[in-house]
Formats: sequence, structure tokens, C-alpha cells
Amino acid sequence: MMKRILAIPYIICVFMLFSNGAVYAGDGLNDAEKEALVYRLYASYENAFPVVRSISARETRDLHQQGKVVFVDVRKPAERDISMLPGAVSAEVYEMRGAQFKDRTVVAYCTIGYRSGKFAEKMAEKGLMVFNLEGGILAWVWEGGSLQDAGGQTVKQVHVYAEKWDLAPGGYATTRFGLWQRLF
Repeated sequence: MMKRILAIPYIICVFMLFSNGAVYAGDGLNDAEKEALVYRLYASYENAFPVVRSISARETRDLHQQGKVVFVDVRKPAERDISMLPGAVSAEVYEMRGAQFKDRTVVAYCTIGYRSGKFAEKMAEKGLMVFNLEGGILAWVWEGGSLQDAGGQTVKQVHVYAEKWDLAPGGYATTRFGLWQRLF
């Protein structure tokens, strides 16, 4: 009997590590509530990067339409494989070929803005101006921006990293990492 009781925490830990979980942050919320939560979450991260300037998805869309922006996707390759902002380059490509983009506004993004804020902060230390996309890829789709897969095809799919950020608008399929994938 004691062995069974001791096995319960082990089973729970294994389940948490390997499952994608069943509860989403957006469960039970309507679209307006999800959108508001995206911006509230971003606001809670923004103060962590006092030297980084934010830029809204709406303003960035206008710059994109004018061909005056380069998006830097700082997410993991598996996230980028699902979808990216149009014409985005990875952080690695930007760091190797940054001079190529000197005549454009550089906007980093991730799911909601924390990882891209860290990247923009790192670039600021190198003397480079990189904006952080306010609300990340989620704000982009909330503002009507399109996403593309690796082949350049428009998609309605977004990798939201984890359940906390599963806040895409209705009509979008979401993918997320389980705890194991987030850790490694």
C-alpha cells in the first residue's frame, strides 16, 4: 500500500513533464478577453527592459506595408516552423547579417514579448536599436497581421509556446510545447 502512495507523486511528475496539458489560458475566455490579456501580459514584462523601446503591432504593420521593417523572430526553430511574420529572419541570421538591414526599422518578436525584449536589450548593449513588438506574434494576429509558414504560404496557425500564452484569436490553430520541450 505504501509503495502505491509513494508512486502517486512520481506519476504526476511524469505526466506533467511529458504531457502538453489540457488546460489553456484562453479556455473559457471570449476573444475580447483573450486580446486584453495579451496586452496585460506584455505590460507585465515591459518593465523588465527599461532600455528597450516597444512598437505596436498596428504601427509595425504600417511599416511592413511600406517595406521599411525587418522582423527578427527570436523563437525556437520548432516555433518558427509553424509560422512567422512575413519576411522575418531568425535572431541568428540578424546577428550575422545585421548590416544588411541598417536602412530598416528592426523589430524583434516572440510569442508575447519577453524573449524578444531580452534580445532587444542584448542588441542595445551592442549599440543597435531593435524595437520589441508589443504583444509579440499574438498582438500581430490580433491586429489582423498575416502569418506565413516556412514555404511563404499564408497560414492561420501559431505556436504559442505554452498554455499561459494560448491566446490566439478564433480561427487560429495553436501549437504549444509541453513542459519537457520548454525545459530542453
